[in-house]
Amino acid sequence: VIMLMALVFIGVRASMGFWYYLSVAIAAALMAYHQWLARNRDPAGCFKAFLHNHLIGLVVFIGIVLHYSFNPG
Repeated sequence: VIMLMALVFIGVRASMGFWYYLSVAIAAALMAYHQWLARNRDPAGCFKAFLHNHLIGLVVFIGIVLHYSFNPG
């Protein structure tokens, strides 16, 4: 929750647009999915969530790239 709040705060301060906030929303959905995978503390589910963790950063990065691609100023 704190990471999502920080991403939104940074987005507001940097005047980010639609693509950035869409990527933050997708990252939030991925975080919820990771919590669901690890809900029973099963080692296989926790490891799967760990292996998919890089997708959160990738999605936010793509959102930043798309923002600056469509708003190059």
